[in-house]
Amino acid sequence: RSVTTYGDFSFTVDGRYRVDVKGDGDGLGLFHINGTDSTAISWSSSEMALVLEMTTHSVAVKGIYTAEGFIGEYQRLLVLYRAAFQVATAGECDA
Repeated sequence: RSVTTYGDFSFTVDGRYRVDVKGDGDGLGLFHINGTDSTAISWSSSEMALVLEMTTHSVAVKGIYTAEGFIGEYQRLLVLYRAAFQVATAGECDA
């Protein structure tokens, strides 16, 4: 089944990052959720760019200082991002 997403919706990645999708799905906004702080980190139509922003913040918070740790955190967040996006757009996650 093909899913075409239009309109505004949002989803959360790792319980910390809110991604807002605006309009026709080409505009993705990443927001850092920290208490009441919901300031925009970046706007992009690129999954890679948004996950990179999440990773940059996450490694700083977690105190990860190695390239291997950074890559591992990027991969972890990418999996969570894709799963959350699928749930938000399809309403279910296919196993």
